[in-house]
Amino acid sequence: MIFCSSAFLADTPVLQLLLVFISVLVVACVAGLTMRPRLRLSIRPPAFAECDRFDDVPVWVRNDSKHAAYDISLELIKLPRGWVSTPQKYAMRKLAAGESAVGRITLKPTRRGLVRWPQMDVVSTFPFNLFRFWRAQAVTGGLVVLPRFHKLVSFQVPDSANLYGVSHVQQSISSGEMREYAGSRE
Repeated sequence: MIFCSSAFLADTPVLQLLLVFISVLVVACVAGLTMRPRLRLSIRPPAFAECDRFDDVPVWVRNDSKHAAYDISLELIKLPRGWVSTPQKYAMRKLAAGESAVGRITLKPTRRGLVRWPQMDVVSTFPFNLFRFWRAQAVTGGLVVLPRFHKLVSFQVPDSANLYGVSHVQQSISSGEMREYAGSRE
């Protein structure tokens, strides 16, 4: 009776579908591990940025492996304090061996001062988007985040400033440059 029940289970389509699904997963995992690309990131960060403004940062991706890389995306998974990212991801379908491509990631620093760059991840979901193979790369250095500047519209110097001579505000308006930092309040 036990023999008949196991033969009956082997002939059911549910078990066959389960075995086919498991074999597809194993083949996809082996293919993804053997064809995992060696991708290298390089970034030319800007010298400074303004607080609470989105900036596009160009990121170069180079394929150093012997075969093509498929289904690649740039992601920021772990953002440190002081950064906000847009939910968009830069994706490319194929990157040939030895070839490089440029992607853009949009970031917004939310704190002023010197902020560390977030870690960038290159993710490949080849084959069939079943598994994610990634390489994380840290960006060296930091970004100087300046306070957000606001243009003064119709700024009038009060007449009482003329009583004590020419003020530094009038000099800076007429010359276009200021001798000292006047400050910026947010």
